[in-house]
Amino acid sequence: MSARELYREGQLLLTEGEAPGCITMVSGAIEIGGMEVPWLMTRAVAHLQLGQYAEAMADCDEMMRLDVENPQLYFLRGTLCRRMNRAEDAIANLTQAIQIDPNYAIAYLERAICFMQCQRTAEAEEDLRWVVMCNETALQGFGDEMGMMRTQQEAVEAMREGERDYPRLRMPEAEVEEMLRVLQ
Repeated sequence: MSARELYREGQLLLTEGEAPGCITMVSGAIEIGGMEVPWLMTRAVAHLQLGQYAEAMADCDEMMRLDVENPQLYFLRGTLCRRMNRAEDAIANLTQAIQIDPNYAIAYLERAICFMQCQRTAEAEEDLRWVVMCNETALQGFGDEMGMMRTQQEAVEAMREGERDYPRLRMPEAEVEEMLRVLQ
C-alpha cells in the first residue's frame, strides 16, 4: 500500500471506532511518506480516543512545527490539556484557535467547559451563548470532519428553551450536566 492508501485506511478505521488500527495505518503512512499535518491530526485524535494523551500531545508538538496557524491544532491541544486536568493551558490553546478562526464554534464550546472547570461562569456563559447563535453548518461541519461532535443549532436552542433534552455529545455526563446547569 502507498502512504496515501494507508492514511485513507486509517481514516476509515477511525470513523468505524477502530482507533488502534487507525494508529497502525497512519503510523505506516508517516513512515513511508513523511510527516503531514492531516496524518498527524488523525493519529492524534485516535490517541485521544484511547486516552493516550502523551502520544497525542507528541503528535500535536510535531504539527506545531509544521503549521502554527492551524486552528484545529490548537483545538486538539486544548482538548488534550483539559483531559489532562490542565484547564488554564486548555483555555490558552482554545483561545488561540478562536483568534485564528473566530467562527470556530466547537472551540467556544470546549473553552466553555474549561471555564466552568475553573469556576469562571460568566465567561462560560458568554461562550455558550455564542455557540447557540453560531452557524449550524460550522458546528456540523466540524463534527463530520473529526467525528467528535454532532448536533444542530435548533436542538441546542430547543434544549436552552427547555423543550427537549440536551443533544448528545461525546463528553462525560458530568460535563453535560454542568453545561445544562450554566444554561439554566
